[in-house]
Amino acid sequence: MAIDSNSIDSNSKERSNHSIQSLPELQKQVQLLQSQIQLLQKSVENLELKLINATGRYVAICSNCQTRFDMLAHHYSIGLFDNLVYVKCPKCQKALPVKGGSGGEIAVVKD
Repeated sequence: MAIDSNSIDSNSKERSNHSIQSLPELQKQVQLLQSQIQLLQKSVENLELKLINATGRYVAICSNCQTRFDMLAHHYSIGLFDNLVYVKCPKCQKALPVKGGSGGEIAVVKD
């Protein structure tokens, strides 16, 4: 089967004409995609803020060394009768008493 060079040339011309004609359409699609990306970035930023606010209530600052840490990851219980809960600073190992609040909120008791 022989390939006609004239048919190849006409096909490439049609493709280039189609590309030139669709350039404004492609630009519109790119602009649409860019606006969608910006909306998604704003959504991600909002989700990050919500996550920080949700987890921020479990972050404590050690009164001894000023280290910030997650209380849920560094807690342990002590006391048999008073059922006190303490968090231990991961840096200086100081035990810090924790108080509970409504809605599951917890906080380190201030010295």
